[in-house]
Amino acid sequence: MDAWEFFQNSNGLWRWRCTSADGNVVLNSAEAHPLLVQAVAEAITHGFVEEVSREAQQVAATDLDALKLNYSCAYSAYESRLAALSQASSSAASNGLREDFARAIHALECARRKYREALLLTAFGGASAEG
Repeated sequence: MDAWEFFQNSNGLWRWRCTSADGNVVLNSAEAHPLLVQAVAEAITHGFVEEVSREAQQVAATDLDALKLNYSCAYSAYESRLAALSQASSSAASNGLREDFARAIHALECARRKYREALLLTAFGGASAEG
């Protein structure tokens, strides 16, 4: 039976690996993640289907608070840049604001995806958010 392990690397980022019964690494994470729930979500796409450990669920719940705040801040930044863009009078000013607005949209989308993954992982003990 394969064993799944979630661990923090020397930089404090989360990774995972799957080892066979004889100890050989069968799969490992493609990247390091700042949040445990992100590493678990990636592992799920590679076949991790065991019930999420109690420790992982506790970390996910803690991550939820931080991710919710991050999402809220990203949404506020998005709204303020949208308002500034709609009030811009010169094309030079609006070009810079469009770039700021594009960055705000990207930050909002990233925050939304991370929050949604953590929320589903916490609520359903292993479900991964797609789309």
